[in-house]
Amino acid sequence: MVAEVVRGESVRAWVFQPEHGRTWVAEKGSGTYRDGERMHTSPVPEDRAPQGVTSMWALRDQSLDDLPPMRLSWVCCGVDYPKLVEGETDYIVYSRSNPWDHAPGTLLVTEAGGAVVHPDGSPYRATSLLPGLVVAVDAQTCGAVQRRAERAFTRG
Repeated sequence: MVAEVVRGESVRAWVFQPEHGRTWVAEKGSGTYRDGERMHTSPVPEDRAPQGVTSMWALRDQSLDDLPPMRLSWVCCGVDYPKLVEGETDYIVYSRSNPWDHAPGTLLVTEAGGAVVHPDGSPYRATSLLPGLVVAVDAQTCGAVQRRAERAFTRG
């Protein structure tokens, strides 16, 4: 995973997955591509609750209030972010926001139509080291999960 960051903002990102034979590329304002094919996230249908994953062992198999329990993510940001774009999950909750893990993936998601915020609702920037991230397939899901995650992060 590699990202080009300009003034704290990811503007280009590359994720190479040799084990899956896939290459992901995103550029600010130009979209997200998997092996040259434009990719888009799909909003969560209104008739079901969002399904989530986390890399946080303490939150695994727990719910955020009225959401279904989260299962363990693929525990690799280079796999997690593409899986969200491909529709394998609706949201991801991370405990940290290290740029080497998240600068490339957050651009993949946002350029595909998803949303990313910290649990306190502030926007993600590659220079931010605030704890936690909420990543989702759409802004509505991101907001709903963020409000629940904020309470979970505040409780400790």
